[in-house]
Amino acid sequence: MVGSGIYKEGDIWSGSITINTSSAVNGRSINLYNHSLHTSGWAIDTSLQLYSSKDQFDSTISRTSPMVRGAYRIKEQFYVDVDGGFEFTELKGVQQTTKTKRNFYSAGLRWDF
Repeated sequence: MVGSGIYKEGDIWSGSITINTSSAVNGRSINLYNHSLHTSGWAIDTSLQLYSSKDQFDSTISRTSPMVRGAYRIKEQFYVDVDGGFEFTELKGVQQTTKTKRNFYSAGLRWDF
């Protein structure tokens, strides 16, 4: 699904649900995304991904990944881009459970020419 102008004029929203099945793995994911322009010069993108699966041995994986990105226009062709997010993953197997947390971020200058 895609929509715009849901909470603010010019915003863009999208969402999807995916289901996959096979003899080895059954999984599902939900993805949500928003893009908004702000009068302060910022463009903000937010997203959330949820994923889970179960394999033929009853092992399960669950992953949650929220993220935010921002772009600020300095001049007509120059932007400062920043982004950051987290990823939480849990693997539950027959003999062990593993939990992983990951943070990521970046910043840079973009030149549109």
